[in-house]
Amino acid sequence: MDLGNCGNSRNIMYFDRALEWYLEANIASVLESQYLMACICLELLVDRFSKRTGREYILDSSVFKELRSKLEEALSRFLETNPKITSTQCDELYAKIRGLNRWSFKNQIKILLNHLGVNYDDLFGDLQEIVKIRNKLTHEGKYDDINRLLNVYDRLYTLLTRVF
Repeated sequence: MDLGNCGNSRNIMYFDRALEWYLEANIASVLESQYLMACICLELLVDRFSKRTGREYILDSSVFKELRSKLEEALSRFLETNPKITSTQCDELYAKIRGLNRWSFKNQIKILLNHLGVNYDDLFGDLQEIVKIRNKLTHEGKYDDINRLLNVYDRLYTLLTRVF
């Protein structure tokens, strides 16, 4: 698998970690844990790939810097007319603007799979399904439809197997 110049020991270490999460996702005894471990595996692969191949950001930094400046100016004008917004809320809004240039997890997955030539159409019509369930498990600690969770987990694990 080519994740972008994987020949050095640091890249091999990340691949090894992803492989460890992949294997753990298959031996855990609780389905929710298996699913989350499979997602961690995928996130690690996606993250390393995007950083190593320079695909971490949507826009070139100079273009985004110009956009960010305009967004921050508009936010500043908005905040001036809304005095009930706290300084903590203001700080968070400005931080969100700085993070706008990152690809969504769904699109990062798509970029990785397309780069590797891994077919996923037969498994997922929409990769967002992976993210929705991961978010629900992460933030709520459970997923009520156990049959759907099992089905999506099986498809996710098949997808990871194709990647490896």
